[in-house]
Amino acid sequence: MIIYKEDEEYPELLKQTKGAPKQLYYKGDFDLSIFENCLAVIGSRRLTSYGERIMEQIVGEIAMAGITIVSGFMYGGDAAAHEAAIKAGGRTIAVMPCGIDLIHPAHQKKTL
Repeated sequence: MIIYKEDEEYPELLKQTKGAPKQLYYKGDFDLSIFENCLAVIGSRRLTSYGERIMEQIVGEIAMAGITIVSGFMYGGDAAAHEAAIKAGGRTIAVMPCGIDLIHPAHQKKTL
């Protein structure tokens, strides 16, 4: 599904950012509240086993507190952040380098 910048559902804070995208693509049930309390997580592409454990612990706790985790959809820290949030029953927003119809990197298909 697509939400355009002119639509009421388009997140207000995102709309105010310089260079905000003209449209957002999403999968699943759209809920504007997902944008209310967010934390961006950026991690190394070469996440160590220690980094994975800490990512799961910290991001898991944050996600359980109702904060939406926002990250890229790449491997390493990005993937670990999404996985930790989902495992904790939380919500995530993936900022993808391509359209929603093309999963990149391909190994992330299992996450969706």
